[in-house]
Amino acid sequence: MRLCSLIAIVLVLHTSTVAADMSCHDARPADLALENALVFGAGPAIATILISGDRICAVESESAPLTVGATIDVSGLTVLPGFIDSHVHLFPTGSSSGIDSDAALEQFIRDELPARLRNYLERGVTTVFSVGDAWPAVRDLRRRIEAGEISAPRLLMTGPILTAPDGYPAVTICAGSPWCRSHLTVELRDESHARATVRELAAAGVDAIKVVYDDARAEKLDANLVSVVTHEAHALALPVVVHTTKVQDALEVAELGVNMLAHLPSGGVVDRASAAQLQQRGVIIVSTAGVYAPISGPDGAQTTVFGLRYGPPFDRFYAQGLANAQTLLEHGVPLAFGSGTAMFAPSRSLDGEIIALAQVPFTTPQLIDALTINAARALGKEAELGSVSVGKRADLVVVDTNTDDDVASADVVMVIKNGRIVVDRR
Repeated sequence: MRLCSLIAIVLVLHTSTVAADMSCHDARPADLALENALVFGAGPAIATILISGDRICAVESESAPLTVGATIDVSGLTVLPGFIDSHVHLFPTGSSSGIDSDAALEQFIRDELPARLRNYLERGVTTVFSVGDAWPAVRDLRRRIEAGEISAPRLLMTGPILTAPDGYPAVTICAGSPWCRSHLTVELRDESHARATVRELAAAGVDAIKVVYDDARAEKLDANLVSVVTHEAHALALPVVVHTTKVQDALEVAELGVNMLAHLPSGGVVDRASAAQLQQRGVIIVSTAGVYAPISGPDGAQTTVFGLRYGPPFDRFYAQGLANAQTLLEHGVPLAFGSGTAMFAPSRSLDGEIIALAQVPFTTPQLIDALTINAARALGKEAELGSVSVGKRADLVVVDTNTDDDVASADVVMVIKNGRIVVDRR
């Protein structure tokens, strides 16, 4: 099916009207107009999108008689909400990464990271959610992005990962690297330490709190401490995202009120009852299906993204994760798109996840949901991001509707972030 036909089916889900206290008629004149845009939803199929500052101020059938700073005719093209990658690790820290000191990390940020961040924008990703990066370097990176020093997607972050003493990733990914362990994790000792850590991270400006609840190859955090962290975070209006891999663990933390699971559960079977439980609790699950996908090398040998030989148990995890995704989708559990493979360039990570999700299979409406509104809801940013709607941030992706590719891999013609054109291939 051609992209233009697929878009016609799905965009109705993403142009809902948002109650806003601004419009192009009430505020200052629009700065930018996208004319003859193919959009769907509350407005007509073909519309003009007007942008004032960093916000969408109108989506209407006819060009309003307003003063507009610039007008772009996007006839024959489709406008989508900016994509959100809900699971990224921007710094490949760890004992095998080669980044094992402040100096090494600074060199990576200077020499390699800007091109990676630019690559996200070129693929239409206007927001990324860092779910565990070296602290406080990731906070300084966000400051530089917001100051315009680096061309990059909007950066949302959890800061360091909260885990058990001797838990994952402190003694796994960071094995043999005290620097990684101290910058990437906080090993929670007790309830007082847990509350103080959440308050400190909230004061530092994180967008969410990440907790590990997993005993694979490491100690598991006490469920009571997960509850304490969740209660403290919610009191500070912060969502909680939990790394877990087993279905039973996912059900346990869902009952504790967490907002988001960092991975599809692949340990155990998601049946109708467990899917219903997750749906009732309102948990959103990040996909990251590609983490266990096989990768074929030049010699034909298959490995995992971690460079290990593909086979047991990874083949089982991969198959079970995809089967569980299908059950979750069938029972209305929202899934958010997350690539999760920090060792690859963004384009390769995004493509890998799209290929994996195609095995579920994800329909195009479900993929669009995962890339946009579901992620925005999980992060508490639905009022700001995730749809082409009046009052929301002007994060838009203009794609070529004549391609036969799926929407996430369609040719990107233009990307707008915060009302500014950041990628232009016209």
